[in-house]
Amino acid sequence: MIGASTPSTLHWQDSDVAMADATKGERDIPVPRNFDDLLPPKEDINPSNYIENEPSVATDTQIQNLPQHRIQRVLFTLCDTLQTVFNVIGLSQQYPQRLSYEPDKFIPSILLAKSSPMTADVHNTQGPNPLAGVSEPPHLFPNMSIYCLMTWMNSGSYQKSQTEVMHLVKDVIQADNFNPKDLDEFSVRKCVRALDNNGSQETAIIFPDDWVKTDVNLNIPTKSKNDQGILFSIKGFHYWPLVEVIHSTFSDIQASAFHIFPFKRLWKDPLDDHEKHVFDELYTSDSWLAAQDDLQRQPKEPGCSLEHVIASLMFFLDATHLTNFGMAKAWPLYLYFGNLSKDMQDRLANLRTYSLAGVAVACNFIYTYGSTVDSLRVQTALGEGSWLLTMNAFAEKLGPLGFDAFRMLVVDFMHEWGDSLVASLNYRFHQIPSFSHGVICKFADNTSGMKRLAARDFEDILQCAMPVFEGLFPGEHDAIIQLLLYNFAHWHALAKLWMHSKMSLLALDETFKRLSRQLRKFHDFMCIAFTTMELPKERAACLSNPDAGSGSRKAKKFNLSTYKFHAMGDYVRSIQLFGTTDSFTTQIGELVHRALKAFYPLTSKLNMLAQLAKHEHRRRVLRHVAETGGLHASKHSPINLPAGFRGHHYIPKLSYNNLLYIFQFLQQHDDDPAIAAFIPKLKDHLLYRLQRLDVSYCDHSFTDDEQNSVIIPDNKIYSIQTMQVHYTTYDLQREHDTINPHTHADIMVLSGKMKPQHPYWYARVLGIYHMDVWLSTEGSMIKHQIEALYVRWLAPLIDHQSGIDCTQLPKVAFVEESDHDAFGFLDPAQAIQSAHLIPAFASGRGTSSLHHGRSFAHQGGELDDWEAYFVGIFADRDIFMRYTHCGIGHPKDWERNVQHFQGHNEKSIGDEDESEDKGGDDNDNEDNEGEEEEEEEEEDANYWSF
Repeated sequence: MIGASTPSTLHWQDSDVAMADATKGERDIPVPRNFDDLLPPKEDINPSNYIENEPSVATDTQIQNLPQHRIQRVLFTLCDTLQTVFNVIGLSQQYPQRLSYEPDKFIPSILLAKSSPMTADVHNTQGPNPLAGVSEPPHLFPNMSIYCLMTWMNSGSYQKSQTEVMHLVKDVIQADNFNPKDLDEFSVRKCVRALDNNGSQETAIIFPDDWVKTDVNLNIPTKSKNDQGILFSIKGFHYWPLVEVIHSTFSDIQASAFHIFPFKRLWKDPLDDHEKHVFDELYTSDSWLAAQDDLQRQPKEPGCSLEHVIASLMFFLDATHLTNFGMAKAWPLYLYFGNLSKDMQDRLANLRTYSLAGVAVACNFIYTYGSTVDSLRVQTALGEGSWLLTMNAFAEKLGPLGFDAFRMLVVDFMHEWGDSLVASLNYRFHQIPSFSHGVICKFADNTSGMKRLAARDFEDILQCAMPVFEGLFPGEHDAIIQLLLYNFAHWHALAKLWMHSKMSLLALDETFKRLSRQLRKFHDFMCIAFTTMELPKERAACLSNPDAGSGSRKAKKFNLSTYKFHAMGDYVRSIQLFGTTDSFTTQIGELVHRALKAFYPLTSKLNMLAQLAKHEHRRRVLRHVAETGGLHASKHSPINLPAGFRGHHYIPKLSYNNLLYIFQFLQQHDDDPAIAAFIPKLKDHLLYRLQRLDVSYCDHSFTDDEQNSVIIPDNKIYSIQTMQVHYTTYDLQREHDTINPHTHADIMVLSGKMKPQHPYWYARVLGIYHMDVWLSTEGSMIKHQIEALYVRWLAPLIDHQSGIDCTQLPKVAFVEESDHDAFGFLDPAQAIQSAHLIPAFASGRGTSSLHHGRSFAHQGGELDDWEAYFVGIFADRDIFMRYTHCGIGHPKDWERNVQHFQGHNEKSIGDEDESEDKGGDDNDNEDNEGEEEEEEEEEDANYWSF
């Protein structure tokens, strides 16, 4: 963009372009490049996102008639392996063996998205059908009215909100088969009893994997040599038989979507045409491919001709409080199957053998000889490996079969990295705007108190910490903190990606090394310069303990010797073995806790576990009855879109409520620089778009006659409150941002320069409009419907360098009001997505870009602006990937923009590390495997120099 802003402040104008070069009557207009989003092929998009596409039941005929595009795209076959052809995204699947079944070929995506899938037709499976007695609704109930009412009662929230009441009205009272007379002799207790007892034996619904109640007996050792221990019994333990759960799951219709044949996902980068390994799903991981190879080498069972496939079991165990008050808690164990899409070493083996032997000897000392747990004899038997005095059931039962209990313990991203000037710190956090749909929430006014924070809150704090902490510490310490925070946010952004390639894993490994050096520098230099003590509330809590004693507050030291830091080195290996971290994050189990917490208020608090199991059983029965009748729970689209919408943005064209008369609007904002030349700018913008001019015409100036050819009937336009911008993410998902001039107004667009020093321009949306426009062309009048955004432009600061080599976020500021193009119109189709702009608090507020006072450009009645903003490139995964050219789902044309921008920072990561900390460990550069591989890794590392 070009203008008359101060060159020492803003990079609004490239240095090779000057206002003096513009001929008389011509000027540069800020025109960003068009954004052509990359739409995944229809077979790779889940059409069930749109309720209108949802069939009531997926019949066998529908499944057979699905387009058979996947397995037919065979590229070559060698040694019974196959690889699909690269699709428009550049992705291919390489199978180690010829497969007999590929789920994405046969199963409609509606079944992949159903939260309660239909029961499979199991009449061809071995053994009797346990659900053969299930009939269509109102099975178990006298009539459909009672069935509808009981279904509503056992679904949704236990707190019947306004939404739940609307469900009652629409799904029950207004249902076609609902009759109020059917409720004349209705009894809730009788109906609940029918659910629990399942009626007569003929109509009973018996699940082979239903709840089993038993007692668990534990032998507690004593100090006596002759005593065999004290028997301790745990009453009322409820569980599902594991083998029956596996059998039932693979008999369900959802098993038709299971990936039972692993494959290697490849991506051909359009920028260099190289094939690169992509890691995303668990069934594309190295561990599954290796396990599949080992399994196929095993001899088959006598007389069995079935294929050998893997059932991926993912366990989650954690305690949860069932109520906000009181001590009621449960400790559930959840099981997930990694076969379903997430859209759902020798040294270790030796350690496992040694640890089992040591634990067995230690247990013998305790139970036979009466040794205490902390005795020298027991500790000597356990050795120096910090082994726990527990015989692990997985290692004990499955260890002889080659099972590695260490490899099954994956990293826990959510819990490991999820957890004076205090007033300034709190103020700054509270001033940070929220971003997108709950991606970054509004901070409380006491963030430093760290009260009642979840993992997502700690994540938000990390992503926004750099601007908040800037300038709060002395110069040399501030530089260390900024460097550490940037490296932490960079590592965090890489670690939580949902789709990895070889180069991104290499970048994650390199970032971890840099972060480790910065942590050591922070520990050795920063921590010794400040004395940190425990908080008064911590000391008060300690004094409440009678054994704590008295005294002053204790010193608190930064500790690097914790498991969290130790586990950081395992992330790359875990992703290679098991897929990306979202496949096995404990957040999945945490969300399932909501079901138990919803059931708990419905219990009488007596024999709680049995009642929780009973409520789960009731919902399960109703689900199977509904599926037998071809019914499914009503779904409501989260966004109001036309049927089959796959466009870039959506503005309700039929919204004519907020009429805006242009001249009246100008009178209301008289003498406001934000509205200066509003009509000429609008007509220039309309002509630019209606004549379909490209970026090369940015210096074109329209004549008065051309402007007069644009006619806006009655000089009225229509103002819209919100606009939805839809885009394809780096991992091939369709997402949308809601643009609101009052709450989420900042957007990013492609730079209009051929060789930009920064790949994007940024703008704040002041108004969203649509209008009817008549264009007079050669004596004829042509009507057009036009959508337009009125924006206030921001430009990068000239004297600020950003990128990984200088560990700085991009920094922008509003273009000064004296620049003719500080405000202007923008085509909504050019918006990429929302941008998260964080105030540069250290720069303060001021009036350098716009005069003090009320203005159409000032939000919320403010009288001035922040002098500068940092661009939150770590706000979410997709935003982060837009500053690299490694986003598989991002268009490659504009990623070349990013690659050119990276060309300004040719400094390699290795060189940056050396200059950053010349005293780092020499061990960080070991394990190089030849010059050729080293050069390839260095090239990949440079791809991340943004």
